[in-house]
Amino acid sequence: MARRRAGVADLCGPGFLSSADLSELKTKLTAEAKTLGFDCIGVTEPGSIETAGKHFLEFIASGGHGDMDWLAAQPERRVDPRGLWQDVRSVIMLGVNYGPDEDPLAILEQRTRAAISVYAQGDDYHDLIKKRLKALARWLVATAPSEVKVFVDTAAVMEKPLAQAAHLGWQGKHTNLVSREFGSWLFLGSIFTVLDLPADEVEKDHCGNCHACLDVLDLHKAHGTDRAVANELPGMARHRIRRIPVRNREEAAVLAGSLDEIGGFAEVVSDGLVAHHIESGVERGR
Repeated sequence: MARRRAGVADLCGPGFLSSADLSELKTKLTAEAKTLGFDCIGVTEPGSIETAGKHFLEFIASGGHGDMDWLAAQPERRVDPRGLWQDVRSVIMLGVNYGPDEDPLAILEQRTRAAISVYAQGDDYHDLIKKRLKALARWLVATAPSEVKVFVDTAAVMEKPLAQAAHLGWQGKHTNLVSREFGSWLFLGSIFTVLDLPADEVEKDHCGNCHACLDVLDLHKAHGTDRAVANELPGMARHRIRRIPVRNREEAAVLAGSLDEIGGFAEVVSDGLVAHHIESGVERGR
């Protein structure tokens, strides 16, 4: 059987790109990402989240995931991108700003209206981001023929630690990614590639003694060492807590019942989340 002759794609593959070529490619990739509607982009190496991976394994070992068994399944895929795809050489992290034009807390003063989380007010971000990721991935493959994979909250990818490693922001005390430019308002997605793109510097943690993100949610009261404690629930209600993460069905049911007694109504949104509606006049099921 005759050997296949090398074509243009072979000569443009990842093994034939110099450091200068890869640097220029990254610059063009950044420009294309902005054209497609991404607000920020960064690159990191797949082995950049070793510390976060260790913390994750400790969290699982301590039982912190409760009944969320999917978190404990195949942890090797979550702690290192190479567990998902052993050939990945670079992880391209991208963010889309979904911050509102108006103050999202203003509606809380209208006690007869329900407040809808900002991220849920538009189209499904999974569909929105994945389309852009695929378009950018197609551009990358066309520009530098190579293998890629795209992910947006649909696989065991530790997006926030990877985003911090790629200089998009840092994880605040509320566990969300915080950007100096966009605050906590970023949808994240990633492209895994076999290209050795230049990595960005890891973003530093700039929180210091600030706990504004906890104050606005009052999570420092809701989640002490005993998680949500019953005698602290009235304080939570006064601060209009809307969505409270829990670890299992039993905890969710107890918490929802306690919140119902305070006022308004509470409902178990999922195994890991309780929504508390405290506006007077809002009826269950509306």
